[in-house]
Amino acid sequence: MVSLVPDNIDDLSDYDFERGIKEQILSKELFKNKIISDDGRESWILLRLKPTPKNVQDDGPHVEYLIGSKVLEIIRRAKYAPLTPKAAGMAVVDVEKRLYFGQVTPKLILMSVIIVAIGVALATRNWRVVIFPLLVSVMALMGVLGFLGHLRLEFDPITIFLPIFLTMAMSTCYTVHILNFFNAKMDQNSPRRAAILYAAEKTGWSLLSSALTTIAGLVSFVAIPLKPIRFVGLTAALLVAATFVLVYVLLPIYLSLGSNKVKSGSSLKQGFSDRLVDFLGKRVLNRPRLTMVVFLGVSLIVLIGATKLEVSFDVRQSYGTKVAYIKRMFEISDSKVGSLYSYGIAIELDAPDKGKDPKVLKNLKILENEISSWPLTKKVSSLVPILEDLNQVLNDGQKEYLKLPETTEEVAQMLLLYENAGGREPEKWIDYDYQSLKISVEVSDYNSMEILKNMRAINKRTAELFPLATVTVTGSLPQFTVMLEYVTWGQVKTFFLALLAITLVMVITFRSLKIALLALIPNALPALTVSGFMGWLNIPLDVMTVTIVPMLLGLAVDDTIHFINHSAKEFKIRGDYKEAIYLTEKSVGKAIILTSVILILAFSSYLTADIKVFVYLGVLIGLGVLTALLADLLVTPVLLKIFKAFGPEK
Repeated sequence: MVSLVPDNIDDLSDYDFERGIKEQILSKELFKNKIISDDGRESWILLRLKPTPKNVQDDGPHVEYLIGSKVLEIIRRAKYAPLTPKAAGMAVVDVEKRLYFGQVTPKLILMSVIIVAIGVALATRNWRVVIFPLLVSVMALMGVLGFLGHLRLEFDPITIFLPIFLTMAMSTCYTVHILNFFNAKMDQNSPRRAAILYAAEKTGWSLLSSALTTIAGLVSFVAIPLKPIRFVGLTAALLVAATFVLVYVLLPIYLSLGSNKVKSGSSLKQGFSDRLVDFLGKRVLNRPRLTMVVFLGVSLIVLIGATKLEVSFDVRQSYGTKVAYIKRMFEISDSKVGSLYSYGIAIELDAPDKGKDPKVLKNLKILENEISSWPLTKKVSSLVPILEDLNQVLNDGQKEYLKLPETTEEVAQMLLLYENAGGREPEKWIDYDYQSLKISVEVSDYNSMEILKNMRAINKRTAELFPLATVTVTGSLPQFTVMLEYVTWGQVKTFFLALLAITLVMVITFRSLKIALLALIPNALPALTVSGFMGWLNIPLDVMTVTIVPMLLGLAVDDTIHFINHSAKEFKIRGDYKEAIYLTEKSVGKAIILTSVILILAFSSYLTADIKVFVYLGVLIGLGVLTALLADLLVTPVLLKIFKAFGPEK
């Protein structure tokens, strides 16, 4: 109600802004460190979006994305450069995130391809193992992503990494297993056709079963009610299926091109891995009790860590500040007036005009004060500070009148006077019937657990302060937070669905419930190890890390199927567990080691990323795959021997 620039000033150049406007602004609690900082260096504009009209077509970019793009385009204009404007909020962050990942995705994928290619080339010295999987990956990705593009499916750019890297890794793994037997047969001077048929016979059923278990683990993502997670699961499952079909159809054709002449050293090169599998094959069953004691001890340690695992998405912890736009977000949130995100509280009272009741308004102030005391709250805005300021202005600016009016009539008169003077601010906080009140809460940081706790506190406290009112927490922030809460139970459902699906596939594969259950024991260890590691190191379960556990369950079973399948064949011929295990380690052990290394290498490019959650993914997936490898080579043989999985020895 008081003009910040006196009306009797004709020449603004003669007016002392430092003593005039600044002092007037900072004398207002309504403005100080809310709209303008107390040092006069920062100002804040909050853009509140209206609901998206129902007639807006949904076949193009989302409305919020368009708004975020426009905001960035405006503040980057040259004429605003002296103001150094910065923007925050979900609409803006989504645009900048897509731009960032659009640039970094090709770099990480290229780096992953180079790392895998170099690693495989050094390990095998076989150019077929390097070239063919890359071609298959490109074909699978073009086919599946092209199909999804025709369906106009949208996806979060941060989630596309996992399916792409998984495709490259699985195509190489399938190729290695087939080439392992093909080259071994070729080294025995077999004709090329016979070697191809031998490799297909030895690997066909195992590869099909392992592909199905991986697909089952990925499809279980549908249990999590988050579109990005479902997209990851279904897309990755389609890519794994396409990769298997392409490898199994095209690789025999590819291998048939050439003469029957045996090239010296055509098989996988003799080296450390050969000596390792030979050593393990001879000694893995020597001390079964020690192996099981270590296995149970490690399981207990990681199980305790898993109980400490928390479901939370913390922007600072998950993203870090190395990326430019993320760093800028936190610069805004750490400023005196800026905030990271905001949400609203709508209070629908039980009768019109009740919003003018001083008792209701005092309860509204109590709620605001409590919300202001929460760690993440930066600012709270509502009708209360406006009425307090009006009350002070109408009483000659006396400080003791910086409070709510005492009667309903005073409230009504102040609002009417303000409206007649041209003020429109109250419209944001109360409707024309004086029945709906609104509160805006700006937060300085984002932690899903803390926001969820705040939302529950709001529901509980408003039920006490406004017992007959209908209260709704509004905005994209609470919606996102509630969806993240579903991750908790979605993760549990996903794990058990994947476990059930994989068990069924293995029962069909081995035609034995006993063997299927034995196979699950060591393969639960990678998922448990990753969960325990996250719990001990305080790495939260968020939108990205939630995908690791069910995915690892599907990946870990792949090598177990190969190992058990070949062990069963060798035992059927020889009737001796120790000899069958030794020959299995010799025949498929090296391929299992190499495929595990390939998986680790494929995701190792994550370690070079600037975003913390990618580094977490690189470390956790590598740890899970390594654990699965050790479990397959050390624990699985002991379980097969102890429980006589294939029957009594002859």
